[in-house]
Amino acid sequence: MVRIWIIIIAWLANGCLGELESSRRVSRTRILAIQAEPPTVMLGATTRLRALVASPVGEDVEGTALRWLDCGGETRPDESRDLCRENPERTVGTGFEVEYQLPENLDPALVAEQSFTGGYWQRVSLQVAGAGENYDRAFKRVVVQLPSGMPTPPTEAPNRNPRMVEPVVEILKEGSDDVEAVLGVDEPLKPDVRYRFSFDFPVEDHELFMRRYVDLSGLDLAKIEEVSEEDLLARVRQVETYESLRMRAYTTDGRVGETQLGTTKNEGVEAGERSYYPFHWQFSIPLLEGFEETPRAEPLPSEIRLWFIVYDGRGGIDWLAWSRALAP
Repeated sequence: MVRIWIIIIAWLANGCLGELESSRRVSRTRILAIQAEPPTVMLGATTRLRALVASPVGEDVEGTALRWLDCGGETRPDESRDLCRENPERTVGTGFEVEYQLPENLDPALVAEQSFTGGYWQRVSLQVAGAGENYDRAFKRVVVQLPSGMPTPPTEAPNRNPRMVEPVVEILKEGSDDVEAVLGVDEPLKPDVRYRFSFDFPVEDHELFMRRYVDLSGLDLAKIEEVSEEDLLARVRQVETYESLRMRAYTTDGRVGETQLGTTKNEGVEAGERSYYPFHWQFSIPLLEGFEETPRAEPLPSEIRLWFIVYDGRGGIDWLAWSRALAP
C-alpha cells in the first residue's frame, strides 16, 4: 500500500496547492491564506499559524469568530490523504493566530518515505463560525520535516516563508501598456483606468532546495502493484533546484489578472543560477461589462480592497492587504 502511495504522491507533488477557494472576488467573509512560521517543523515541534481573512467593503474582519481544528488520536493518512477519516476533529485554538504543536505520534518511517516525493504534511483546519454565506472553512498543510537519524536526512536548509514586498503601482496609458504615471501614496483609484501592480522579490527568496521524485519512465502503471520495493527505491531521484515563487490575487470589485512582461530579473545569468520574472498584476474597474458592453449594474463602491499572496509551493507563504479609496 505504501508503494502505491509513493507513486500517488509523486503525481500530486506539484498540484497540491488548491487548499483554498480560487475565485478572485471577495463578496463575503473568506479565508484567503494560512501561514505557518516556521513552514516546516519536526515531530512534536511548535509552529505559529496565522490567517488572512478578507471581507467585503463595509464589513470588518476583526470580530470574526475563528476556530482551529486538527484530528485527535493517532494520525496516519490513508490513500485519500484524509487525516480525519477515522479520528474526530478537536479544537486546538481560536482567533487569527494560534501556536500549534505537531503531534509526536505520526509515523516517522512514513514521514521519511514521503519526504522523497511530495512530502508528508499534517492538516490543520480553520473555520469561520457562522451559517449559510457567512460560513467558510479552509485548511493548511503543515509540512513535516524529515526526522534526524533517518537513513536519508535532508541535504537542504529548512524552508523559510517568502517575504512579501511592497508593489509599485503604475497608471497605464489608455489603449497601451505604457506607463503614464506612478500612483501617489494617498491618490484614489478611478473607474475605467488600468493599473499595474509590480512585485519584485529579492533573489534570496528563491531558495535552493532538493526536489525528490520517483522516475516512472518505462513502467506499466497498470501493473504498478507488481513493482518491488527495491525497484521503486532505485527510481527515487534528487534534483537540486531553486524555488519558483507564485502569486494569487483577490479583490472586492473590478478585474484583476496576472500579466507577463517577458523580461527576467537576471538576464543572461549562468546556467544553474537563479533567474526569475517579477510579478505584474493589472487591475481596473470597467464601467461597461461583458461582450455587449452593457453599463455596470452595481453602484460603484467607495473603497477597493485587494489582497496579494505569494507562495513557494513547499508550504511557505506571505501576503499583502492593500486598500484605497475610489473616486466617483
